[in-house]
Amino acid sequence: MCIRDSSKKDCVAINLLDLAKPKVVAKGVCNVVKCPLDYYHYRIDGFNDDGWGCAYRSLQLILSWFQRMGYMDEEAKMPTLQEIQKILSMVDPDKAGKPKFVGSKEWIGSFEVMMVLQHFVSGLDCTIQRMESARELDSNPTILRMLQTHFEKGGAPIMIGGSNYAHTIIGVDINVRTMDAQFLIADPHYPSTTPDCATIVSKGWVGWKDASKFFDAKSWYNMCIPRNYELDAS
Repeated sequence: MCIRDSSKKDCVAINLLDLAKPKVVAKGVCNVVKCPLDYYHYRIDGFNDDGWGCAYRSLQLILSWFQRMGYMDEEAKMPTLQEIQKILSMVDPDKAGKPKFVGSKEWIGSFEVMMVLQHFVSGLDCTIQRMESARELDSNPTILRMLQTHFEKGGAPIMIGGSNYAHTIIGVDINVRTMDAQFLIADPHYPSTTPDCATIVSKGWVGWKDASKFFDAKSWYNMCIPRNYELDAS
């Protein structure tokens, strides 16, 4: 993963496989995203989106992955939050009916993330996976197998939203038999215009998380899972 400044000229790399885990997943299968990507978070471009922009930043991170993998023009400018809103006002009937949406601080979720990804990546299908509780991330074998298989196939980062927060899953370490799992999370809530790699790692803004401690067991969650490997097979 690369930490870039807002001009996208400088890049400091984080080796995802070197990040320490809270605990060892015995006989787990570990998979992380297969190429560099850019870490987007609050204020990264100088725009203060604290408290409402986390899903937009997750979307920008996922778009950066698609750029680096060749599904999009890597030299293309990353859409700003307001530009994302303009796209949604064109492709989302709900947002089209809200004349004050563009320029607002309105949150978006997994469905909006899917629509913007499909706007940029022709033919892309996404799975919207709802979970009634975050407990499913370490108790539902179907969910765990799906996530494990997704990253084994070279799948894109996954946006997960719930409990008023959005995050990005960029890797998993899972033992489906024991239901033991760790999730590599890029947290967009890091509020900085001058990102520091050491701080990002030491404070866990990018790091491995135990689902039972990181996510809210009392809240439902939706995941937007881009199935890019189907494009590769077509």
